[in-house]
Formats: sequence, structure tokens, C-alpha cells
Amino acid sequence: MLINKLYNKVVKKKEVPTLFGILRFFLAIFVAISHMTLIQGFNIGVSSVVIFYLLSGYVMTHSFKVNFEGELRNIGCFYRDRLLRVYPLYFFYAIMTIIFVVLTGYGKPEFNLISLINNFTIVLLNYCMWLDGSTIYVLQEPKWWLIPPAWSLGAELQFYLLIPFILRYQKSMCILILASLLVFVMATLGIIDTDYFGYRVLAGTLFIFLSGSLLYGANQMIGGNDEKFLKIIWVFALLWLCVLAFYEQIEVPFTLEVLVGYILGVLVVAVLSRVQVSSPIENLLGALSYPIFLCHFLAFWIIAYLSAKYQVTLGQRGLFIVQLFLTVLMGYIGYRLIDIPVQRIRKSLQRNSTFGDSLQKNIKG
Repeated sequence: MLINKLYNKVVKKKEVPTLFGILRFFLAIFVAISHMTLIQGFNIGVSSVVIFYLLSGYVMTHSFKVNFEGELRNIGCFYRDRLLRVYPLYFFYAIMTIIFVVLTGYGKPEFNLISLINNFTIVLLNYCMWLDGSTIYVLQEPKWWLIPPAWSLGAELQFYLLIPFILRYQKSMCILILASLLVFVMATLGIIDTDYFGYRVLAGTLFIFLSGSLLYGANQMIGGNDEKFLKIIWVFALLWLCVLAFYEQIEVPFTLEVLVGYILGVLVVAVLSRVQVSSPIENLLGALSYPIFLCHFLAFWIIAYLSAKYQVTLGQRGLFIVQLFLTVLMGYIGYRLIDIPVQRIRKSLQRNSTFGDSLQKNIKG
């Protein structure tokens, strides 16, 4: 009923809503804050990643259908577009991290060819729990790869590989959603690892990505099957949360955060998907979300190193302010130096494509 009212109040539009940029900025900030270890208990970063998954499903569905005509003959251009969106900024911060740890010795780094390949290709990072440590870790104390939150990019890249085929063969979506939901339910019950299959690997999270795709489809045809199917999944998620809470199964990491992120995320994305507001500030905030997501650990490590070297003690509030400030500053630097020129090239390639007449104007994904 709530989603119906939201849909019916606003005229249907095809552009990706610009307020998604503001949402992405705050989600990136929440992920960074969750890694500051200042907030105990509910992990807001996990819920933020889940909403990122929903947004990815929505935006990628729009991108492939509108920018690339929904045709598999354009799949190479779609993949190229995704590579230009993800990798240049990632390479920039990964290289900056290497320079930092080499010059300072922070984390006692150890390098080998396999670990560097895994770090720079990203795709396997969300399977880190099954990989030998020497094939993925660069820092040894603490054990981390170059950009710790990049494991979720691994899941996103795997989704990018699949989404053109899922959209082309639409009937497969229902089966894939139900199969993924089954894996997720098994994970929340502890039948299989809850953290791995309920949050990190695509088998248990694909239904979240595809819920974003359903939401996009619902916006294009109100009252259609996409809308109905999405409502069924949403109600099931809400009821499943209540069942797990009743039987005291909700404390298993990160069941509560994933379900809350999904339930609230569908509503938030549904609301914002009906709003068309554009401003320079909103555009900037949206553009900063990805570099902030990538660089915040490096910012934290720099502060930790300098604090130890110069014996500076910051209070909890002071540390929070300094970490957040340096994260946003480093994100802005990456945005100006790398992202702006690369995205100009990316948009130029889109315009020069033979299917460029249907290019999006407002997408920021």
C-alpha cells in the first residue's frame, strides 16, 4: 500500500533520479563511520552496503536498457563502461596505499605477484575467506588487502557480468531471485555460514541486486509484475525478520543489518526514485561517494601512523573529526585528479557509440 501511494503520486519518468547521489554520499559516510569502531552494536555500514546493492541493481538495469538498448550485441560497450567507472579510481587509491605502506612500513607489508593480481583485479575479493592469506593480504599487521571495503566491489563486478544476460532472458530473473533468497534464508538459519552467504557472496545477495532491478521495472510500468514480485519479496523479508527475532536468531552476524538494510532500502530507493531534483552540490556529493568509499581506510592508516610517530593522542571526538575530514579531503583529491577526466572519456565513448541516441543524462553510476 505504501509503495503504491508513492508510485501514484508522481509522474513516471525514465531518468535515474539525481537524489540518488545524495543517498550514495551518506551511505559511503556511514560505511566509513562503521569502520571507525566508534559505534558498537548495530553495524550501519552493513546496512549501507545492502542499500548500495539495491542502487546498483536499479542503476545497472537503467544503464543497460537505456544506454545500451538492452541488447547483448552491446555487451562489450557495457563492460567497458563499467571498467571505466570502477577501476581508474580504485587503481589510484591502491597505488597510493602501496606508496604509503612502502615508505612507512605501516602494517609490515609483504608483496607477491599473486596477492597483487588479486588486489588489482578485485573480482575475487569477496571470496577472501576461502583464499590462502598469502594470495590476498598485503598488510600483515593487521592482515588486510590494499583497500579493505573493496570485497563488496567483487560482488558488484560479478553482478555486472551477469545483469545483461538476466535482463535479456527476463524469465531467468524470478528463478535466480528465489534461488538466492533460499541461500540467504539458509544462511540466516545457520545451515551455511551466515556472514559469507548472507552478506558477502553473490549467491546469497543476488536477490538484493535484482530487487533494485525490479524496482526500476516497477517505475516504468506501475502495477506490473515487477512491482508485485518486489512487494512479495519485501513482505517476506519483513516477516522473516520478525520470525528470526521471535526465535532469537537475529543476533547472528549480520542478519539484522542485512534485513533492516533491505527493508528500509527498498522504501528509501522507492521514494527517491520518484524525485527529480538537480543541483551542483548534489552532483558533487554523489561524485564523492565512490572515492570516499575507497579511500577511508587509507586515511585512517595515515592518521594512525602519524599519531604513533609523533605521539599525538586524540580524543574520541577529535579522532572522529580528523578521520572524517581527511577521508573527504582525500576523496575530493581523487575525484578532481582522476574521476573527472576519466568520466569525461567514459561519457564521450557513450556518445560516440552507434546506440548513443538513447543515452542517459542524469545517471551517476
